[in-house]
Amino acid sequence: MLLRYILTEAMLPPGVNLLLLLAAALLWRWSRRVSYGLVALSLSSLLVLSIPAMKCFLYQGLEPYPALDAAGLNSLPSPPQAIVVLAGGIHKQQPEYGRSVAGGYSVDRLLYGAELQRATGLRILLSGGNPAQAERSEAEAMAELLRNLAIEPDWVESNSLNTWENAMFSAEYLRRDGVDTVLLVTSAWHLPRAVYCFRQAGIEVIPAPTGFEGDFDNEPGDWIPSSYSLYLSSRALREYLGLLAYRLGLARPG
Repeated sequence: MLLRYILTEAMLPPGVNLLLLLAAALLWRWSRRVSYGLVALSLSSLLVLSIPAMKCFLYQGLEPYPALDAAGLNSLPSPPQAIVVLAGGIHKQQPEYGRSVAGGYSVDRLLYGAELQRATGLRILLSGGNPAQAERSEAEAMAELLRNLAIEPDWVESNSLNTWENAMFSAEYLRRDGVDTVLLVTSAWHLPRAVYCFRQAGIEVIPAPTGFEGDFDNEPGDWIPSSYSLYLSSRALREYLGLLAYRLGLARPG
């Protein structure tokens, strides 16, 4: 797990840029031309990835599923039987709450899942383990927030540590109750990997994306570099790596 984390960070900004600069320093005596090239590549890639327009371009390739038309669900050949919401982070031991609470992408996904539950009346499954080593899982923190919205989750899957396990462990809950088609709620850019995993687990999914990042308005601010766009671009590149790893079978347990 630690080795995979280190390798992943080394392949993404700013880790890969620091490695390029280190290589440039090591190769300085051998070839200054190569060293200058590596420095230029390191700095220019940071600049390009920090431009909001580039961020949008990267996310457009990760967001093939349009926003869900909830009104047309009942007319589908195989209408959904439940809603699955995937966790996306937790704020560990927040002093103002005195406990860990749902955070990161978990809140956006959960709020949209609650919206769909109210619109459809379907049962809802929350999936997310405890990679942050908090006192409770991401799914349990999400369940608390969902109850605050006056909705009781029907299943809480708290053992998964990645998207592949989200799918495999959730499928066990769902199949026991005769569910084989679900609305799958997660971030729009995370859906390609999530859909692939759930279908591999034998669950048919209707994508329910939220949190789109690929919209491009071509305004002046879309061409001004920002640290937030650099972060989001790095997040998109991480997702592309995750998709590749899953397709190659590198991220599956065992």
